[in-house]
Amino acid sequence: MLPLAKRCCRTDAGLRQYHSIDPETRQQADGNWLVEEGGSVARSTLMEKLLLLCAIKAATLDSAGMGVEMEGGKPGWYDALNGLPGLFGSSMAETCELDRLLTFTITALEGRAGTVELYTEMAQLLGRAATIMMNDAPWTRWQQMTRLREAYRTATAHTLAGSRTAVACTELAAQLRALQTRVREGIHRAEALGGGLIPTYFSFEATGITETAEGLVPTGLTPQPLPYFLEGPVRRLKTAMTAEEKAQLEENVRTSDLYDPALRMYKVNASLNDTSFEVGRARAFTPGWLENESIWLHMEYKYLLELLKSGLYHRFFAAFCDAAVPFLDPAVYGRSPLENVSFLGSSVNPDPAARGRGFVARLIPADGDVVAMKSVLEANKDYENPSFGNQKTYEFFAEEASAVDYSLVTRYDTAIGDAFGQAIEAVQKGEKDKETALKDFYSEVQAVYPEIEVPA
Repeated sequence: MLPLAKRCCRTDAGLRQYHSIDPETRQQADGNWLVEEGGSVARSTLMEKLLLLCAIKAATLDSAGMGVEMEGGKPGWYDALNGLPGLFGSSMAETCELDRLLTFTITALEGRAGTVELYTEMAQLLGRAATIMMNDAPWTRWQQMTRLREAYRTATAHTLAGSRTAVACTELAAQLRALQTRVREGIHRAEALGGGLIPTYFSFEATGITETAEGLVPTGLTPQPLPYFLEGPVRRLKTAMTAEEKAQLEENVRTSDLYDPALRMYKVNASLNDTSFEVGRARAFTPGWLENESIWLHMEYKYLLELLKSGLYHRFFAAFCDAAVPFLDPAVYGRSPLENVSFLGSSVNPDPAARGRGFVARLIPADGDVVAMKSVLEANKDYENPSFGNQKTYEFFAEEASAVDYSLVTRYDTAIGDAFGQAIEAVQKGEKDKETALKDFYSEVQAVYPEIEVPA
């Protein structure tokens, strides 16, 4: 990860963040495992990994103390906002998940006697992050956290010193509570900016630029909330809220532009018509189509699930009967309700024939033959599928399912296949000879899956 000054560049539209990863450093990486200075592979407990994740995520809060920055060049789940990282974008979805992670880890530590051993670099990162959080000025905290984060990455880019620091569980819990206080302040601040409904994403505009020896850095950043995305309320409902607050959130979503009253379903995002094309390809799609204002079933179902888990039973059942595929009219849906889809065209789509109709966004490569619900295939083998010229697709799949050899598929296939692919690539690039690549491959398989016997 490049430091901030090297990620930034001037454009005609202002300061942008376009260069996240240093390709030279990436190519210099020796193997897949972090090592200590003596050369042995660094090993951590689960608690140590949780603490590091809490610290590094909290240290990556944006300059307003709200969302987690997209400094790595990726926007998170909603990859159609692929331009947002360049606009100093941040995500409240990540912040809500950080709040949950902090709660989980604090609960695991509180009331426990004894200590947790951390690599000294990690112990220092967490302790200093907690101290910085004591500062009441978000901009000052952001500047200090940026320096802390970059110093940690520089120190641990290739090796860890190997020394350990024992920290009392009570002290670790106190440090995490200091982080969580600021995280929750940021969530409430974002909700206020969103008029009671949390914005999922922010972009930031640089109000000033200064040139340093390393490059350009902003001297001020102003947050700009993007239109509502359904992911924000989904993540927010997972956090600690009262029953009244959850009920109010549901009402706010239902009365917002996220709700499609004609279809009585929930769109993946509100209108992007007034949003710059710089945010990413989502802006280029026709409204009500693909990743722009469509009914994206994956996220809509997540929202319905959170209503149910939140105890909002009446609202869940009302919404479920409107939105779930089994209750849809096949004439409008365009296929059997036994078939799932990626998304439905929403009522803002300019093509009336697309409204309420189900579509598959893309075909995803499978790891092998998969058979599920044979009873469904058998029960519907006489169904003539209009999406495929009235062919009996279920009959075909039922026949093919009987020929699948399940013994050829194991839980190890994907991971071992990926590792072997990396070994081949290392040989092709001249980074390793065949013998070394195979030896490293076997070592990696043995380390991850000790129950598998590998050649000596």
